[in-house]
Amino acid sequence: MTAPVASQTQLPEDRWHSGKMKRTQTRVIGANTVHEDMVVVVDKRDIVGVFKAQSPVAIVPIAAQDGITTGFLWLYNPVASTIKMQISNIKIRSQFAATAIDQAVGELRLSRFTFTGINSSALITPASLDSTFNTNQGEVADAWATAVASLGATIDANFYQTMDSAVGAGGSRNPLVDTFNVTSEHEEIILRPGEGVVIWHAASVTTNNRRLMISVAWDEFN
Repeated sequence: MTAPVASQTQLPEDRWHSGKMKRTQTRVIGANTVHEDMVVVVDKRDIVGVFKAQSPVAIVPIAAQDGITTGFLWLYNPVASTIKMQISNIKIRSQFAATAIDQAVGELRLSRFTFTGINSSALITPASLDSTFNTNQGEVADAWATAVASLGATIDANFYQTMDSAVGAGGSRNPLVDTFNVTSEHEEIILRPGEGVVIWHAASVTTNNRRLMISVAWDEFN
């Protein structure tokens, strides 16, 4: 038996057009070439890029942030963008950097925001998952300046881990790992020009002994 070969069959002529072409594959079975039905899965979107970015290590402050002028990471679609963004994954990792008692359960939030103008802070360069993709239009930054932002609804939230004793510095504390994954099309976060998400520290704690790292991944499409 030979390997299948992509092919097509032409359907009978209809009222307005010549017969449509139906995608098949052919396989030789014995003395016959047989057309087999096949399903070709395609994305309904015109994907122009898939990107991933990693934040630098951040110090979790004692005071709460506001999610607008202070936060950990902003992922957003610039006002002048010609594409839309779909967030596919966000991963947040937190770990202690020192043994200092902190029983306050500080809160991490993922919130939407809208903005006008241009963020003038330094950007984080994302990695393209395929070298043939277009240059990214979506932007990532660990600071926010100049552009006027308005905080929106919270999409997801989690607590930091706590430390109830500073004794036993030779021991270890499990890191916090919080992941936002898209499992269906209905759960996608779509960012249009002038929209973004911010990851921020919403409740104060008692010591600045935690460190935070954040990775984000997104698709860009027409």
